[in-house]
Amino acid sequence: MDGITKTKRVVDGLKKISNSSLLNTKAIDFLRSMKEEIEDMNTKQLLEGKQPNGSNISPDYISESYARLKQSISPNSQRGKYTPNLKLTGSFHKSITVVFKSDSMEIIATDEKSKSLLRKYGSVLGISEQNNKIILEDIRKYLYVFIITTLKLFRYE
Repeated sequence: MDGITKTKRVVDGLKKISNSSLLNTKAIDFLRSMKEEIEDMNTKQLLEGKQPNGSNISPDYISESYARLKQSISPNSQRGKYTPNLKLTGSFHKSITVVFKSDSMEIIATDEKSKSLLRKYGSVLGISEQNNKIILEDIRKYLYVFIITTLKLFRYE
């Protein structure tokens, strides 16, 4: 195979992988493989009393005795004494799941208390900026390997 033919194959490979829908599909596929990890990230944030934007979950507990009870049930030094973590029985945390669409994902909770908790405490479902950076870096590495592997296939055919 001459140099021009090899170059043409590499260019053809680049055209194929530069298709944004292909890369988006690969990224979503990778996120699907991280489903449990993403759910765990959200649950850990809640245990620390944090919303996805990094602020504390609010409103705070009013009762001293309830705050003590919650600390005894799920102690966490990252969470303030009066800061909610939305865990009493664990059913809300266990119901947190990632739902995938063709080109996006959403974190939802299916527990029967979800609507009332979300109404009272706001947007607690989602991942923090720090966790988002971790996921984006993992996606970047995954797509890099995909691109390099695809180019190698086109180069040597």
